[in-house]
Amino acid sequence: MKKTKEIISQENKFLRLCGDNYRDKIKKKIPMTVGDFKKFMYLFDAMGLSKYSIYFSMEMFPELLVEYGERSKDCDWDGYGEYDFPVEEMVSICEEWLQEFCDQMPLESQRKKYRKVYEIDEE
Repeated sequence: MKKTKEIISQENKFLRLCGDNYRDKIKKKIPMTVGDFKKFMYLFDAMGLSKYSIYFSMEMFPELLVEYGERSKDCDWDGYGEYDFPVEEMVSICEEWLQEFCDQMPLESQRKKYRKVYEIDEE
């Protein structure tokens, strides 16, 4: 997959919002876990970065995409192709990921803007 201008633009947008820990994982300076990968994929989706999400998963971290897929096979399914997982619990986890993402942003102006966008209460 070729890294298009749109992918580069989406990547730069995301990287501008990342603190050192997030950026170091993306740049492979520190190891990324499957849990980190899942969180990043959720954040890309929440931010509308679909092109970068595909590039990230297929070109940058294909081994984690495979591992994530393997782990997903082991999950309990409800017979309709959905996880048998409490929705409230998943919503809570996603809210925590958004909160953590906002908290790690390097600039206070970014943190304020995205807390408002994602309706995260100021602490």
